Amino acid sequence: MNAHLLDLAIINNWCAVRSHPYKVLSQAFFEVWNKCAMTLALNGQRKCSNLTQFLECFLQISDQRAPETFDASSFRVWDRYFKQLLGAICSEKFYCAKPSARVAQMSILLSMRRKMAAEVGALLTWDASEFSKFPEKTEPLTRLFETMPLNPGSVVIWQGWPCRSKSGAMTSVKLLPLHTSFGAEFTEMFYEACKAYFGARHRTRLTGAHAFSEFIAETNHSFTIESLADEIQTTELFKQIYEHYLRSAYKDGDSGDIGRVINLWRCGVKTFFYDYVFATGLIAKPKGTFPMPAPVNRKHEPTHIRSSPDGEIHEKLLTPVPLTVSDEEAMHLIFTQIKSDLDAAKEWAWNEVVRVAHISERRKILAKQGKVRTIESAGRHTEKSPTSWEHADHLKNAAATYESHGYPCSLDIHALHLLFPRPASRWVEELAIPATGALLPHCAVIVGEHPQITPAFFEEHQLYNKEHKLSGLVQTDGGEILVGDKRRRGAELAEQRITLNERSAFALKQIIILTTPLRDYLRMKGDDNWRYLLLTAGKGFAYPRRVNRIASLSSTPASLLRLKTSARRAGMNEVEAERFSDRFSLATLRASAGTLVFIETKSVEKMAKALGHAKYEPALLDRYLPKVLRDFFQERWIRIFQTGIIVQALQESKHLLKASGFSSMREVDLFLGKHALHIPLIDRDISDEPTEDAWSIGDIKKRREVVFSLNEEVLTLMLSISLAAEQPARTLSPHARYWAEMTNALVPYIQSASNHRTDIREFLSSAKKNASASLVENIAYE
Repeated sequence: MNAHLLDLAIINNWCAVRSHPYKVLSQAFFEVWNKCAMTLALNGQRKCSNLTQFLECFLQISDQRAPETFDASSFRVWDRYFKQLLGAICSEKFYCAKPSARVAQMSILLSMRRKMAAEVGALLTWDASEFSKFPEKTEPLTRLFETMPLNPGSVVIWQGWPCRSKSGAMTSVKLLPLHTSFGAEFTEMFYEACKAYFGARHRTRLTGAHAFSEFIAETNHSFTIESLADEIQTTELFKQIYEHYLRSAYKDGDSGDIGRVINLWRCGVKTFFYDYVFATGLIAKPKGTFPMPAPVNRKHEPTHIRSSPDGEIHEKLLTPVPLTVSDEEAMHLIFTQIKSDLDAAKEWAWNEVVRVAHISERRKILAKQGKVRTIESAGRHTEKSPTSWEHADHLKNAAATYESHGYPCSLDIHALHLLFPRPASRWVEELAIPATGALLPHCAVIVGEHPQITPAFFEEHQLYNKEHKLSGLVQTDGGEILVGDKRRRGAELAEQRITLNERSAFALKQIIILTTPLRDYLRMKGDDNWRYLLLTAGKGFAYPRRVNRIASLSSTPASLLRLKTSARRAGMNEVEAERFSDRFSLATLRASAGTLVFIETKSVEKMAKALGHAKYEPALLDRYLPKVLRDFFQERWIRIFQTGIIVQALQESKHLLKASGFSSMREVDLFLGKHALHIPLIDRDISDEPTEDAWSIGDIKKRREVVFSLNEEVLTLMLSISLAAEQPARTLSPHARYWAEMTNALVPYIQSASNHRTDIREFLSSAKKNASASLVENIAYE
């Protein structure tokens, strides 16, 4: 099989990947790797552990064996693996990650490769500069990886046994413990049961499979394949699995939600095993009782309650409601505060949408007046530079550039700051770029007008279907209809069709307008996320991504600050803005809108309909209407309005060498690595002869034609190390041997190529006079 045929990246779940034992990488490799890793910054050291897992995975799936040694003689083999791993890391079929994460891992790999070569005194065998710019330069390596033959069994193991749901969502099952204990054949049959179970559902958990796998991994059990065929033994097996499941859920005395733990078992385990595992005969159906605890009824448990300086409050609404209030306070909350807070939130959202729409329209107008910038024409920033913030036409030129080039992703454009000067965050405002949180007001306008729409609706909403047809917004004679799914309503009732009004239609159209540059960019990149409604540019010019955690847009410290700033801009005073940022979310906005429907209509059925529920549930009031307000209705309004509301509710330095010398060979290595050669000494093969080895791309075959960063200090040190290598009775350290070999290749080149560089010739002449093996006597030898 080949990687390009995969639907799911091989490395897609870190928890699963880190559980794999090392089988290919040798102890000698880790000794050199760990030693070199210690020279990196802490962040780089952390990434090193990821890279060893990457390399282990790559070697296993490609059926390649690693040398037992890691030294100068075996480095050529290792260096080939490093090149192949570079191609894998840059492939979305191998590693599921953001482009920035790929760049980070690639940088650490190239750094570690150079350090390890120096550590063992080996020469690099391929030119890293050939692949230094991501992603264009690495595309040849990526293509080679994606077409190389892979071991299907190993791929499935490292993928974590992927399953696809009925709705197309992918997840992985942790079956490595089963594979280790019961073998590949058993695991494959069990995996088929997992795929069938998961594939019949839109969104679910594989609780049964994971409970079984974790039991096998974490207990000293005695079960074998033979015992799994014995119905008496499987009775005991599932009893132990259930006990282990409960203990795992309550490690260290954690008193979490017992109802959730029990209900996950009830909903996910029996059906999976009875309908998908026992039916195949893979595991015998227990002869005794299958563990099935009684369900925990949580309908009467208080929800959305938290403590405050004034006591406990109900926090489901925009309006904080203390759990104990007087009748007068209840009247105020019911008739005034809830509606007032809802109106304030809706007005804030509408003002923000209109404000950003004006900025977006201004950008299009200014673009016609400005001049498109290019990197070549931008030049150095000065006060009079056309790219300076102070320049009269700066904004016009920037607008023209944005409209002409489309979305300028920082990963693609070198020196982007020459086109759009720092800070990038300022362009979020000036050009109406949908950065983090920018579309929250637009969503709020829509939810405020149509509370049946949930945050999850936005997170999953596809504006275009898989055939690239506009499907999420339908134009009719009666207006625009927003079409999406609310899966918790069930398969038959999942589809929601919401007829938009003037405000919500405007907000939706603005989302589409603002995200179009990002959408076009993703479509050009072949990224399927372009089909989704909500896209974000991060802090300004990051790689566009979906907004799939809307709750974080109103809950993190940064998002709270954005909300507060936005509220102040909308006219709220400091106290009001602080209170608003603390209370606002799409969930509280929606709950307040639904509660207001109940207050105004006295109908729980209309409240349920407004919230998009498929049917009225007696527990609805408990979830959305605080108890103290419900009590007010019960005790006061029942006598006034004589309605059935309550009845229903109750149903439920460069001179270093001369100055003091070096104290260790590592100092020499760091000094020369920084001050001597910034590119490899030798280059790739430019011969016209064909090669059968596709992976030879970038291989080093001949000397380079350019040498950089040479001065008297550097050459004196390098020549001294070379002289030290001539001492027959002494053995150079690996670092010294590396630089001695580089010097022996470098000096002849300088002598032959310095006819037009008298400065370099003088450097070499002085260095030869000053160089001496005694300068490195104490550090060059083992």
